Amino acid sequence: MMLLHTLWRDGELGLWGEIPLSSPVGELQKNEAHTSAARPGTSVVPQHPFEAGGRLVEAWRSFLGTLKQEFPRRWPLQGHPVVLPSLSQSPLPSSPLLGELPPSRGKPAVRLRPWKVTLLFQDVRDALPWLLALPPDILGGGGVVLGPDVRCWAAAARFALSLAGRGRFLPDLDLRSSEEPRALWTPVFTGEDRSLLARLAKAMPAGARTPGKGEQAPAAESVLRDFLVRAVDELVRSALPAGRSRDAASADASWRAALCRADDPTLGGTREGRRDLAHRLRQWRRPLDLMASSPWRLAFRLEEPEAPSTEEEGASDGTLSGGAEPERGWMVRYLLQSLEDPSLLLPVASAWEEDVSAVGADPREYILTALGQAGRFCPAVEQELREGRWEGHDLDVPGALTFLETQAPSLEEAGFAVLAPGWWRQGHSRRRLGVRARATGRTMAGPGGMGMDDLVDVRWEAVLGSTPMTLEELEELARLKRSLVRFRGEWVHLSPEELGACVDLLRKGGGRMPVREVLHLELGAVPPPGGLAFEGVHGEGALEELFRALASAEGVDELPEPEHFSGTLRPYQRRGFGWLAFLTRWGLGACLADDMGLGKTIQTLALLQRHKNAGGKPVLLVCPTSVIENWRRELERFAPHLRYLIHHSLGRKKGADFIRHCAAVDVVFTSYALLGRDAPILGEVTWGGVVLDEAQNIKNPETRTAQAARQLVAGFRVALTGTPVENSVGDLWSLFAFLNPGLLGSRAAFERRYLTPIQRGQDREAADRLRRLSGPFVLRRLKTDRTLVEELPEKVERDVFCHLTREQASLYRAVTEETAEALATADGVALRGLALGTMMRLKQICNHPAHFLKENGPLEGRSGKTERLGEILEEVLAVDDRILIFTQFAEMGELLRRYVGERFGQEASFLHGGVPRTRRDAMVARFQEDPLGPRVFILSLKAGGTGLNLTRAHHVVLYDRWWNPAVETQAVDRAFRIGQNRNVQVHRFLCAGTLEEKIAALLARKNALAAMTVSSGDRWLASLSAAELRQLLALEKGAVEG
Repeated sequence: MMLLHTLWRDGELGLWGEIPLSSPVGELQKNEAHTSAARPGTSVVPQHPFEAGGRLVEAWRSFLGTLKQEFPRRWPLQGHPVVLPSLSQSPLPSSPLLGELPPSRGKPAVRLRPWKVTLLFQDVRDALPWLLALPPDILGGGGVVLGPDVRCWAAAARFALSLAGRGRFLPDLDLRSSEEPRALWTPVFTGEDRSLLARLAKAMPAGARTPGKGEQAPAAESVLRDFLVRAVDELVRSALPAGRSRDAASADASWRAALCRADDPTLGGTREGRRDLAHRLRQWRRPLDLMASSPWRLAFRLEEPEAPSTEEEGASDGTLSGGAEPERGWMVRYLLQSLEDPSLLLPVASAWEEDVSAVGADPREYILTALGQAGRFCPAVEQELREGRWEGHDLDVPGALTFLETQAPSLEEAGFAVLAPGWWRQGHSRRRLGVRARATGRTMAGPGGMGMDDLVDVRWEAVLGSTPMTLEELEELARLKRSLVRFRGEWVHLSPEELGACVDLLRKGGGRMPVREVLHLELGAVPPPGGLAFEGVHGEGALEELFRALASAEGVDELPEPEHFSGTLRPYQRRGFGWLAFLTRWGLGACLADDMGLGKTIQTLALLQRHKNAGGKPVLLVCPTSVIENWRRELERFAPHLRYLIHHSLGRKKGADFIRHCAAVDVVFTSYALLGRDAPILGEVTWGGVVLDEAQNIKNPETRTAQAARQLVAGFRVALTGTPVENSVGDLWSLFAFLNPGLLGSRAAFERRYLTPIQRGQDREAADRLRRLSGPFVLRRLKTDRTLVEELPEKVERDVFCHLTREQASLYRAVTEETAEALATADGVALRGLALGTMMRLKQICNHPAHFLKENGPLEGRSGKTERLGEILEEVLAVDDRILIFTQFAEMGELLRRYVGERFGQEASFLHGGVPRTRRDAMVARFQEDPLGPRVFILSLKAGGTGLNLTRAHHVVLYDRWWNPAVETQAVDRAFRIGQNRNVQVHRFLCAGTLEEKIAALLARKNALAAMTVSSGDRWLASLSAAELRQLLALEKGAVEG
């Protein structure tokens, strides 16, 4: 693992990395190689003891590969000093991921000291592609964890792209360059851009602008401006046609050519010509520079005329007011708005009073400049300025509408504040003209009744706000030719185009539409005819039931356990089962996203049993390889009447043989890897349904797996996931392209309507639209829901069966074959010792090959247990939960800590027997009490099994088994004890088909062994013969993935 840092220095972005400590910081301080090099009074800058050095290049190349970015060869690798916080003679790790701080008595003496690190420098041209390719929520990849300074510069790059894309830049000339004068494009920060610049600078980590030896840390805003100037300049140049050579006849011509050249921004001409050009540019830019540096912002507030009396308006009967003559009384008032406190608004006229101290520094020059700039977008402002009036200008109704529709957006884009009436801000009016539909169909849904492709009668109605409008009233409005009218005390904007479209729609009356189109219309997936505001569909009969259920899962009746189902559903599970059954009956896709431990598996098995009872076709269930065995066992337990086929081994059925076997079963299990690989085979079957467990595996729509899932033909589609899908906007399209194809439109349309506005613009309206569209098909209940607390058991324990990878299986067979001959000849104490040693080695192989081989190689993709742990951690960390992981091996604990850091960029504490008492107490306190503390706590069974209170954890993983129920119970009780206010999920990891599963079964059968103590934990081995031991250690069929 490597923690990557970036800093901005001398116009370039420097990358450097830290690697995990091989020993605690306290030990590093005793290392003479470091202390002598850093002895006070010497001029030598010591080497950073745990910086990445030359390994930075390979790690960075690997990370760029995850972003599909190339590694430019021209990036130089250089040693440079950076000033870092240090304890005594050693730098502090920048993150707990790299190592734990030693315990200290009192406040540690932290000082800033220079350390030499290896920096990979790149100019802004090379940095921008990968910075802009970083997703906002990325933590790392390819063994690289991104520090907060990296994410800071990625946010700055996105800001530069926004400035360039909106044209917020001007041409400029830099005469301060140490080399030749150069032309450049500089960003302009006004209005909201100026506020965002301040927020980014305030949030900039110190590491993003770390100084060198003997230097002062530059101001954050200064560093950020330097980066943004260079980034905007690069982005603008890359979009312009190539410029001419620099040998132009004049400084002006040379400057214009240099603005367009990508590689040479310097310009020719005489020194006097360049100075004259710079002077003229300063004069030209002065108004904007003045506006950008002012602590004020000019604001324009549109004020409505006073409402007429009820008698005048005729509002008591809901009629429209205004008559045929334009109504006056509107005013645009000029105000000064404080940038520091936007709620402070002062009349512009107050600046011309004798005492201007109330508004701080004299703002009059800014006001004159700003009003002059605003006059370019609003001629009335220019007229008032010419006549020396500062209060504002009057408008009639058409003028008010022109201001709102045309002038206000231009003023806001130019950096001015516009304070429009609330009714305009809220979607241009709460009482906007719109239409709604009334749909009527048959009363029955599902098999033999109404389906998604059936036609229903649709009749259109016009509404103003929530008030129905007749065709006659609309035609009267059209004759008035008024775009802004007062209706019941509120102003309403009536677009002539919308009014005409509404009249045309009502004249047509209605027609017939498929249920699917009516549903898409109701959810907002498609616009109504004419692009009118849409007020929903009023359904009748079965459609009313459908819309009510989609509005809230509570509108669906819970279902009892189906016939032949052996399990017992809790009340909330019966509601979930009923919800799944309702949507699948309509042929709609459903995403069950319940929190981990709420029983997604048992609810799905109830659905499959109900499907079989109704005579349905076989269902394809796709899941990660690591949980196929768990699904099989749960099916045999809760739905034993369901016949199943596991399509997952090298000898799996294909072609006609596969189709014939599918016809004879109710459920076919397969993995995501085979879903992509065997897509042609699986596509030959018309499935009764398809269920995707841990559906986040298809979040990338370009993968072969996701494409294969979308191409399957099925009667219903269900996705199961424990991660909150609403937090991953970018993943929703792929999920819904499988569940309900077409609901979110094409991928390009989804990105344009939702992804880009939400992720880059924080568009709440787009987020609300997407939630309304996708929410009806996602059911998510949390263990923290008050309605569920009383229904949940206090503790849920389950065995998690994992497959061995091919590497694990190869090692496992090698060990068993190596000891087979010795087992045949040994007896007594020798046999017992040989068995114990072999079992210990096999347990290490089941944990991870790196554990058995004592190596420090890659961890991902090599262990079935580790992969399953990663899937559980993904769900736990996604909901900000906390988890305990127990292992009996200190070596495995260290590997797990590294794995959590590399894959998730998360700190994991590790408590083992070698941790001193004071440090142990500090680790427990951070986990229990610190909101920002580590959410993953790894403990050895012996060190963490007693004397600890860790009730912040709601998940416990027993990564490897002690085979002593008393010891494991003590470990689980670290989380499940007095003070725990939520249920605890216990996950006991076992490798299927190995000695782990066999011994667990043996202990379950022999109740007497349940009372064993730690000291007698292996005595039962003495009763086993050599043949029984060989059988115990043998690797069974089906233990290996694939």
